[in-house]
Amino acid sequence: MTAYNSTSALAWTPYAKVQVCTGESQSIMLFSLLTERALNHWISPSTWDSSHHADAAKFYQFVSRYQKDHGFSMDEGVMRDTIKQVVMAKGHAFGQPQADFVHKCVTLARNVLDFLSATGR
Repeated sequence: MTAYNSTSALAWTPYAKVQVCTGESQSIMLFSLLTERALNHWISPSTWDSSHHADAAKFYQFVSRYQKDHGFSMDEGVMRDTIKQVVMAKGHAFGQPQADFVHKCVTLARNVLDFLSATGR
């Protein structure tokens, strides 16, 4: 995934439609290279969905990088779908507990972005 489309190095595309293994179309976010790396750093360990402080720190680093590269707006549904696709691509299980955890994380990310915006950070 990259944040730039082929027509212009400066044209930002926030998400794209992709075909998932079930054959249905789903949207995923396109991230800058640094945001994508931060997401992969958070999701890579099998403990990504734990409440361990090291995994939480990786999540906050991802949110921080997302804000720096993409600003304060976020489509929560597309973000949840994107995280699910990354998790599954890494071979991690994705059942209801992980879906609930991702929902909680994306809501938290939205709240962090709102806080950063409101406080001018």
